[in-house]
Formats: sequence, structure tokens, C-alpha cells
Amino acid sequence: MQGLRNSFYVVLIFSMMICLVVVSHRAVADVDSAVMHGHRADLPDRIRRGLERVDHDLRNARRLIAIDSGRILLEDKKDGFKEYRFAHGVLWCNDFPVIADLDAFDFGFRNTSGHRISPARLNPDLQTVEYTLKTTRNGRALFAGNSFRVPRPSDSFRGMIAMSEP
Repeated sequence: MQGLRNSFYVVLIFSMMICLVVVSHRAVADVDSAVMHGHRADLPDRIRRGLERVDHDLRNARRLIAIDSGRILLEDKKDGFKEYRFAHGVLWCNDFPVIADLDAFDFGFRNTSGHRISPARLNPDLQTVEYTLKTTRNGRALFAGNSFRVPRPSDSFRGMIAMSEP
């Protein structure tokens, strides 16, 4: 009977260890994929909900049409267009506010080597679109961000223009 009880405890402890590994792996994966400079749990709910919308739209973009450090125009899978831009502390999507009370919001772009490139130097090497934001909560600066691979890079550059060009 003692041997049966000991084997039960061994199985129980082993199962708990597996659960802890799986849960911690998921937590690390979520943080790695969703946050570059902070943890979203620190952000107010209204900002987290807005970021979920931005993430969804960037993840489901068919192609990029135009880009700049303060805005991005993309075509979604339903042949609609969405323009995200940051102005006066508000992130806008097609002239509707998505997130307010931001100190900064910036789109960034990286090439296939992982180096950051400016919108003026865009080329077919563009592989990643990322964003970062800064806000203040209880007198403390909070940063968050995310990064997305560009869908079908060759398709993304057909008709791409830089918004900063006249």
C-alpha cells in the first residue's frame, strides 16, 4: 500500500511539473509575441482593447499600400482600406479614434536582416512592421509594442508609395 501511495505522489508531482512548464512556456510566448518593451497587463483596458484591434488589422492585412513613421495604410482581406495614424495623442483608424491619451505612437520597419529602415528608404527587403507606444499611468511611463511579418513581400510592394513623398 505504501508503494502505491508513493507512486501516486510521484505521478502527481510529475503532472504538476508538466503543467507548470506548459503554463510558463505559454506565458513567455505571449510576452514575446505581444510585447516588446513592457507587459500589457500594466496598460489600461481601453488601451489594451485598442491594441488588440491594431494587432488584428496588421495580422490580417492583405498588403501595405503606404507607410510613414506616424501612419500606415493597408488593404484588408475584404478589399477595404484602413489608415492608422497618430496625431495629438490619439491613434486614429479611418478618422475614428482607437486609443486616446498616448504620449507617443510610432510605426517602425525592419528589413530581412533585422535592421530598422526608414520609410524614405523602403525597398523590397521590408520584412517586418512594428509599432511602439508610450503612455503614462500613475506617473509611470509604460511602453508596449508588437511586430508583424509583412504578408507576401512581393505583393506588398506593388503600388506602394511613401506617404512623405509629394
